[in-house]
Amino acid sequence: MLIGFSSQAQISGEIEYKIRMVFNPIDSLERVQEDPPVEGFKVFKRKLKESKKLLPQLKYRLKFNENEALFYLEDLMANDQDQSLLEYALILSDSKESYYTTKKDNEFYTYKQSELGGEYFLVHNSPFQWELSGETKEIAGYVCRKATTKYKRNSEVELEVTAWYAPELAFQYGIKDFSGLPGIVLGLEEHGYYFYADKIALTKKDKKIKVPKGKIIKKDEFNLKMETYYNQFYERE
Repeated sequence: MLIGFSSQAQISGEIEYKIRMVFNPIDSLERVQEDPPVEGFKVFKRKLKESKKLLPQLKYRLKFNENEALFYLEDLMANDQDQSLLEYALILSDSKESYYTTKKDNEFYTYKQSELGGEYFLVHNSPFQWELSGETKEIAGYVCRKATTKYKRNSEVELEVTAWYAPELAFQYGIKDFSGLPGIVLGLEEHGYYFYADKIALTKKDKKIKVPKGKIIKKDEFNLKMETYYNQFYERE
C-alpha cells in the first residue's frame, strides 16, 4: 500500500523489496580474475542459474524512522533443496545479513551484522563516494535519480554499483549498506542482481526499530579478526 506524505510530515515507514537476477554474476567474476577456478566456477554458475527461478520467494524489508533504520531479509520457508540453491544467491548478492543505520552527531552510520565463531559484530564500513546523475526512473510510484559508486569486493574484484534514490523520501537510508544519498534508495543494481521496492507504507506514527545485537567494529578490524579465526580453524582441521 502506498500512502503519500511529504518528506516534512513523514516520520516512519516500511518498504518491501524484491530481487531478480539481471545476469549471472559468475560471468563478471570470470572476466576480472586472471586465473579463475574453472571447475568450481562451472558448478557455482549452474547453481546460480537454477536459483534464478526461486528469487521471487525472497523478500527484504526496510523499517525506518527519522533517526534509524533496519534492512533485513525476511524469514524464508523453503524446502532443503530450494534453501540450498538460494544460499548461493544470498552469498553472491551479499544479502543474508541485516544492516542497521543510525544517526549520530547529525551523521548517519550503517553497520552490517556479521557472525563469527558464535559472536555477533556490527561491522562499520567507510561511506561510499557517490557520483550523482541527472538520469531518472520511476520505482513504486516515486521518481528516482541515479547514483553510481565502486567498491572492492576483494583484492581482485572491483564492482560498480548503481543506486536509484527517491529525493521525495528525504532520508539517507539504503538497500544493505548503500546509503548516504539524499533520498531513500528504492533500486539497486549490484553484481548481476537488481533489488527494487515493491510496496511502500509511510506513517506519521513513530516506528520502533530493533537494534541488532553485536559489538561495533570497523571493517578492516573485522577482516583481520576473520582471517585469524579461519587460519586457526584450518590449523585445527
